[in-house]
Amino acid sequence: VKYDGSFDHVFSLGNDLGLTDNLYLSTGVSAIQIKRNVKVSYSDRPNTSGLPSEYLYDEWRFAPRIGLRYYIAPDVQLFGNVSRTIDPPSSWSISGSGVTTNYTKPLVPQTANTVEFGIKGKYGIFDGSLAFYKSWVKNDLLNVQVLPATATSAAVVSTSNATPTIHQGIEAGLSTRLWEGANGDTLTWRQAYTLNDFHYENDPLFKKNELPGLPKHIYQGELQYQFANGLYAGVNVRTASSTAVDYANSFYAPSYTLWGARFGFDDPGKTWQVYLDLKNLTNKAYVTAVAPSYDVQGKDTAVLYPGDGFGAFTGVTYNF
Repeated sequence: VKYDGSFDHVFSLGNDLGLTDNLYLSTGVSAIQIKRNVKVSYSDRPNTSGLPSEYLYDEWRFAPRIGLRYYIAPDVQLFGNVSRTIDPPSSWSISGSGVTTNYTKPLVPQTANTVEFGIKGKYGIFDGSLAFYKSWVKNDLLNVQVLPATATSAAVVSTSNATPTIHQGIEAGLSTRLWEGANGDTLTWRQAYTLNDFHYENDPLFKKNELPGLPKHIYQGELQYQFANGLYAGVNVRTASSTAVDYANSFYAPSYTLWGARFGFDDPGKTWQVYLDLKNLTNKAYVTAVAPSYDVQGKDTAVLYPGDGFGAFTGVTYNF
């Protein structure tokens, strides 16, 4: 496949305006030229899709954005913004030959209008952020495995534009200093939580089903003791909810929880660091990713990627 002449050109303008001492207005716009010039020069099977073997797409798109942030304290701010995003398909997503060209029309860029609001900052022993967002997505670029891998061939994956979808969720992070000794030692608890509520708006076939391939809930936490001399030690956990495998939501990869530990030394003079990172301490078997399918009819199928077992990683950094 030849991709000669395919490119993205992006021109952006932005401005940050202080309306008052505590209130700021951010505005901007991006102009994006998207060009895809794809020609299938050879295929291992005849093109019976009814679509041409050459594809040319050249179009300008615009993505405006506007946001406000208000400082309720020097280190605490409220924020909100509205933005539009443009995500063009990759050239290799367009070119598929034979069975991979199974969509009824050529791919077009994915567009989304997003509203986001939240709070972030530091107060006392706390340092964190909390954001809520909702995106109305048109022509969502979704992948699906249409032919499984065999002993002699790789899996065949197709990309197509979906009916309207909703991407909404929560992104939260919090660092809490639980204790601080007179000598400078500290005990810190760090947490992060993500809610991924991605689903069809009202698809003719899949209704309001959730989109496969991403856990709906993800939590990460770490409890770390930091010595004043640069030594540190901590334990951490990552837990993820079950993940839909297919667009029909007939089968889910199981949820999992992984434990880890990390030890190291950060030179107070910032010259060198060394660490030992122990992952998956219980050697748990889990699914780290899935290859989304249309409908596996509730059956376990070969689209699950196994995660790594127990592992130890170490490294040294030297600054000069």
